[in-house]
Amino acid sequence: MKKINLILFFCITLHIDTISQTNFNGNGQNGFGASIGTATLTAVDNGTNIDFTLTRGAGSFTDYLTFYFDSKTGGFPNTTGFNDQADIFRKAVSGINGNGRSTVNFPVGFEADYALVLHSGYGALWSLANGNNNSLNLVKSMNGPAGNSFSTFSFSLSKSDIGIAISDPIAFNFIGTYGNPNDPAPGYYRSNEGFGSGLPANNPGIGAVNFTGYLSYPLIITPLNLNTFTGTVKNEIIELKWTTVSEQQLDKFLVQKSGNGLNFTTIAEIEPKNLATGASYLFRDNNLRIGNNFYRIIARNNSGEKAYSKVIRLYYGKIDNNLVLFPNPTRETLNINFMSAVRGNYTLDLFTDGGQQLYSQRFEHNGIDKVIKITLPASMKKGPYRVFIANQYEFYKGTFIVQ
Repeated sequence: MKKINLILFFCITLHIDTISQTNFNGNGQNGFGASIGTATLTAVDNGTNIDFTLTRGAGSFTDYLTFYFDSKTGGFPNTTGFNDQADIFRKAVSGINGNGRSTVNFPVGFEADYALVLHSGYGALWSLANGNNNSLNLVKSMNGPAGNSFSTFSFSLSKSDIGIAISDPIAFNFIGTYGNPNDPAPGYYRSNEGFGSGLPANNPGIGAVNFTGYLSYPLIITPLNLNTFTGTVKNEIIELKWTTVSEQQLDKFLVQKSGNGLNFTTIAEIEPKNLATGASYLFRDNNLRIGNNFYRIIARNNSGEKAYSKVIRLYYGKIDNNLVLFPNPTRETLNINFMSAVRGNYTLDLFTDGGQQLYSQRFEHNGIDKVIKITLPASMKKGPYRVFIANQYEFYKGTFIVQ
């Protein structure tokens, strides 16, 4: 693995939710009875060890589940060089039985370092290497539940087991494939069930498989890089655009809106494209508010974790009408000269220079010039502030200083 980037980052990220454990779902397919396709793998670590629990799906666990781990620099992009058939577990890693081979081609950016094979009653972790019999090195063996109808299979790995330095955080990528390395012979007969994306709709059998996506621990919408998020006002519509560098395991983009920059409401859910090469998105909001319209994007992954973009603010309405404010600078009171405005109902909002709403009131204007007097909150600190007055048709703004 050339580089692992497992902390979700937006170029403009403000916040990341944290969790204590991560759940991974099988790919949902059922070619071998859905024992793995509908399974769940739970992983949780204490900084040194990772505890795994495989919860079997609907079918019986009669075959061999092989996880390939990408956890350090270097590794293998496929299994074509693995020829170790010294035992049934090594066959499951190599994907070869006699003269027949079912090759695994790993996703772009994934280079396998270790393989873990689970079967009824037993599991084994191997360090990967090209070569013939006994070229795969046994790192660790483990006992599991006997029989094929168990509910859960629990096992643990340490950092050193999968080549992670003691000083480094626990982070790795993995895929899983399920099949029978004994039947038929020659050949490894592989199912369409597994972990990760790219397995075909039907069982590939002794054919090669090409994974297109892997899973990552910790699973925090990995990898995703939101590198642009912009908005423009066009006539009576606001267009929001965002692009990603890469996407994986995303469930939804949530578009959220606020009138004050603090309290947001979801106004749309956008289906992600989940493309490794990234994607572009467009959302149009035609339910605009005169004055400030605040927006942000939330990316939510399949486990429900979220990451937040920056907040952008867009003005809608006439913004060339300036208010006369006095005294300015001020300390306790602010007078607003509201002149040449058409009659109607208006909203007056007071914001910090950074966009936080401090005060709001509604009033009716009879169309005659008037002065509006505001007693400023005692908690207001020294610095610049903004006033906005708006109705459905008109928008007015002004700036003042508290000293």
